[in-house]
Amino acid sequence: MCWRIWFEVYKNGKKIGAGVWHQHYKYKANAERWAKHRFGKRGINKNSNDIYTYTWVVSQTNPRYQQKEVNT
Repeated sequence: MCWRIWFEVYKNGKKIGAGVWHQHYKYKANAERWAKHRFGKRGINKNSNDIYTYTWVVSQTNPRYQQKEVNT
């Protein structure tokens, strides 16, 4: 299985989006290195003074997916 970067985008502290980075990685360390490079810094829009921040997770499966337990 490949490693993927799952991220969330915040604008001025309010969540505005989430997704998965389009590229997949063979090694977890490579995915973490790229995630720190791409999502580690906050962005500032100089025209509107909005601050964009990110949170990210490296995982082989979707960390947001919660499978319901089935009682048998």
